[in-house]
Amino acid sequence: MVGRLKSLLAGGAKAGGTAGGLALDPRSLLAHFPGPALITDSKGKVYAANLEADTVAKALDAGALSDLLTRIALVAADRRPAVERATVPRAGPPGELAYEFALLPADGDGDGDGTSVLVLARDTTMERNLTVALIDSRQRFKDLIDCSSDFAWETNREGRFAFVSVGGALGYLPAQLDGRKASDLLHRPPEPGQTLPFEARQPVGEVELWLTRADGGAACLLVSAVPVIDRQSGEWLGARGVCRDVTEMRESEAALEAARRRERLLAGIVDVVRNEAEPRRALAVAAQEALAAVEARHCWVFRTGRLVDYVLEEEFGDAPERADEALAAILTLGSEGGGATIGREALHATTMAYAGRRNGALCLLRERAWTRDDRALIDGISAQIAVALQQIDSLKNLKKASRRDALTELLNRRAFFDQVSRRLAHDRRTGRSGALIYVDLDNFKPVNDLHGHQKGDEALKAVARMLDAGTRAGDLAARLGGDEFALWLEETDETGAISKAKALLGQIGDLAHLSASADKPLGFSIGIAVTDPKKAETVEALTARADAAMYQIKRGRKGTYRLAEPAA
Repeated sequence: MVGRLKSLLAGGAKAGGTAGGLALDPRSLLAHFPGPALITDSKGKVYAANLEADTVAKALDAGALSDLLTRIALVAADRRPAVERATVPRAGPPGELAYEFALLPADGDGDGDGTSVLVLARDTTMERNLTVALIDSRQRFKDLIDCSSDFAWETNREGRFAFVSVGGALGYLPAQLDGRKASDLLHRPPEPGQTLPFEARQPVGEVELWLTRADGGAACLLVSAVPVIDRQSGEWLGARGVCRDVTEMRESEAALEAARRRERLLAGIVDVVRNEAEPRRALAVAAQEALAAVEARHCWVFRTGRLVDYVLEEEFGDAPERADEALAAILTLGSEGGGATIGREALHATTMAYAGRRNGALCLLRERAWTRDDRALIDGISAQIAVALQQIDSLKNLKKASRRDALTELLNRRAFFDQVSRRLAHDRRTGRSGALIYVDLDNFKPVNDLHGHQKGDEALKAVARMLDAGTRAGDLAARLGGDEFALWLEETDETGAISKAKALLGQIGDLAHLSASADKPLGFSIGIAVTDPKKAETVEALTARADAAMYQIKRGRKGTYRLAEPAA
């Protein structure tokens, strides 16, 4: 109100009013002022007023407001604005009204000396009553708080509890908190620069603090406080306020946010797993996201093995030396997974399944314990890692299928040529030789013509098993197409190649039951080409030499072998 009066005076000065006076006609303000407003002379005699000022005007005329009359006289003499508080008897029901009066000198002719005073009143009855009822009356304050469900308190100059509501708080009885330093209850430090409400020197509203319960748990409270000031000396005596427990609300909000975070993270991982062309890259992204999401220091991804329970597929982080311990933990925990410890660190393991079949396990290691939210997040991520593992296996199988003959499961022509090309390059570097044996079936067409393709397929499979059974580590067996087969003999000279050819020819009798007839026995002819590491021969040229030697036999009596001419 005082600020508005100063602005009004400033506006009057700009409008060219007299020094300290009001340039506008004071009477024009009476009808628009939202409360009691009146104009008096220097002795307090009212000669203009609005309807709301009736009670105040009567009290002035009756001389009931002596302090206000004295201040009116001073304002008229000094021509300086002033503020005065006074109470006025009610006109109707018993009691009195409290007002704050703003007094402004104004030009006028109230008592003939040209001095008048504009009196504007603001009703402060409610404010005064509340102050009297809830602030000045400490006992009433305590009684109201004791009836409420909030934790109410008062601290002294040292920040120690001097009063706690009758129900106590946070599992403590009032006697357990009496005299205790309030800051000792902090479960988490306050925000930087934040003043504790328990030491408030200014009013604070709903400051969020985490305090420690009597059982050691954490509670989130919204704290409102006001300072306690000695009304006589103005000295700060402490603070008082109330706390509202919002732990359940904050935990619900945290759980909801954690669920949303899981959904966002898993949605991103799902997109990567679905859209990433390279499954191993998808696996790496999912595992690294798991590391970051739960602040773990290492992650192991195991897949199920054929001969053992688990085989390490990938790992990420800075603890690779712990892989054996992680595997041991998985085997101990079993199919349900769960928590374990490695040294002083906490490990969480979860088994993974795809389409209802277990295909791996995921382990993560970190320093702090695992929470329920952490475990839920890991379970979601592990489901996507299981998909990535399945994609890796599917890609392996696809690559394997693309390199194998579908009927005999031997290498196909393309895969065989790729492998032999690498062997030839290696042999040239090491100075060692190898041999390619070209095998073509004799009297195979009559088998198909007489007995059908199913019998022909049985014959091809039988030959394939014969070729594959006698191979050594490093040797290769392939079906080049139709009824043509090939063998690569690693680190073999002419003598070894001929010995292998004779051994194969010695097994022709095992194919008799698959022959079309006795006069057309199923067998094969063999061409042999031995490499010269001093010559840069391609696999195509090597195969052509062996093929040419085999066809020379085909034009003769068949069922034998022939050594190809050396490379040119």
